[in-house]
Amino acid sequence: MTINYKQKDTKQTRNHLNKRTKTDNNTLTLSPMNQEFTKQLQELGLSDKESLIYIQSLQIGSAPASILGKRGTINRSTAQYICQSLTQKGLMNVLQKNNAYIYTAESPEKLKILLQREQKKLDQKSSNLEQTIKSLHTFQGTALNESTAKYYQGSHGIIEMFEDVIQENKPLYAATRITQDSDPTVHHYIQNDYQLKRQKIKNPVWALFNDNPQTRKYKTQDASVNRISLLIPKDTFPFDVCLHIYGEKVAFYSYKKNDLTGVIIQNKHIQNTMFSLFKLSWEAAKKLPQNSSYTDVQI
Repeated sequence: MTINYKQKDTKQTRNHLNKRTKTDNNTLTLSPMNQEFTKQLQELGLSDKESLIYIQSLQIGSAPASILGKRGTINRSTAQYICQSLTQKGLMNVLQKNNAYIYTAESPEKLKILLQREQKKLDQKSSNLEQTIKSLHTFQGTALNESTAKYYQGSHGIIEMFEDVIQENKPLYAATRITQDSDPTVHHYIQNDYQLKRQKIKNPVWALFNDNPQTRKYKTQDASVNRISLLIPKDTFPFDVCLHIYGEKVAFYSYKKNDLTGVIIQNKHIQNTMFSLFKLSWEAAKKLPQNSSYTDVQI
């Protein structure tokens, strides 16, 4: 990026410019490093001219706005405006001396102020978005009797279904089995992402697991995720898919290597029926010998 001074094209001016280019620090080009700094400052919210003036001020020290602008071929009035803007942002200070305003760049540490301001704006936008989402949810499904069915495919589709459980953050009733034929991408997500998120939100879970070594290992994590689980004979009552009941939703997942398919149904009547069946299964499961310590646990 080459920056040329705007001066009258006279022989004397050209000679003077060539001499300055070769002998002093007022270089006419932005070095690759300065270009990178300018780009990073723009990512913090500064304009290209604000970034340029701030870098020039760091390099040459205290100077009037006209001098800072001259190095970047920015006219005097624009340079003055930019220096005032940087002062308001806390990145420059100004001192009046002999009827002139002298600007000095603040320490680069002050750039953290910009990041803090951007973070504050982002936090406010995030808060506003959450309120908007809640408001929009009151309209969702009204025209459809509040009933929806959404289908998912592939490992990322199954992961999206698990993420819906996290986002809803409601009591969860589950029936599933843990096997070695699970899709590796989904299995990695459950072990390294889903479980950690569950540990943070700790929404209560009641689960029925097909009894096998993998499930018994998974069951050891119950306390960390606020879960109570019972074991069901896998041969007598096999669970080929995963069932989740939460809020007004019922979800069925298949995340085997050769079958990555799922559906989430949002319908309070279907949810009520499935929940009744789950409670019936839970009461029966408590009577099994392997679940004898849970006979007093009620849903």
